[in-house]
Amino acid sequence: MQIIAVNQTGQVSDKDLHRAIAVLERGGVIGYPTDTLYGLGVDSTNAAAVNHLFQVKNRLSVPVSIMLDSVESLLAALVNPDAAVEKLVRAFLPGELTIVGKCNLDLAAGIPARSGLTGMRVPNHALDLALVKTLGRPITSTSANLSGFPSALNIETVIAYFNDQIELLFDQGTLRHSPGSTVLDISQRPFKILREGAIKRTQLEPYLV
Repeated sequence: MQIIAVNQTGQVSDKDLHRAIAVLERGGVIGYPTDTLYGLGVDSTNAAAVNHLFQVKNRLSVPVSIMLDSVESLLAALVNPDAAVEKLVRAFLPGELTIVGKCNLDLAAGIPARSGLTGMRVPNHALDLALVKTLGRPITSTSANLSGFPSALNIETVIAYFNDQIELLFDQGTLRHSPGSTVLDISQRPFKILREGAIKRTQLEPYLV
């Protein structure tokens, strides 16, 4: 496993960034810090990589979210977003919110739920956005823990869970405690909070139309 230090502004050298891209392009798994927790990433359009990720996490039936590089990319990925959706997205992203809706991207099986909906994030983290932009495709956004186990706030926990099953791991030290991103379903009206996380219901209520 390669371990690469991330500075406090969430950045790495171009050389180290491209090391991670090489892993993703060959279908490998990387670990990375986000604005909430440590996550695991693979190319979300690569079916073999996504299947491998599910095996690594012991998570064989629950879909995972994807990470995009900008608000504009997320809005473009949504099917027919209206003014209310755009207002919500621009108010909270980049940030600690996962939007669940219909996605028009060609993703690997297992990313969208059986309902046809996909979780999408634009994290407020320079490294994460650079990874997606440089790869040119969305990366999975799933917490770096075994299914049913606590989420990871440092690489020691990530290594304890996965050891050599991750090819490359970015280290930004111990992250502040976070309940994870808030998950919001925009496929129905009013919008429905599926999980209250870092962004609280009171913050979202003006947008729950």
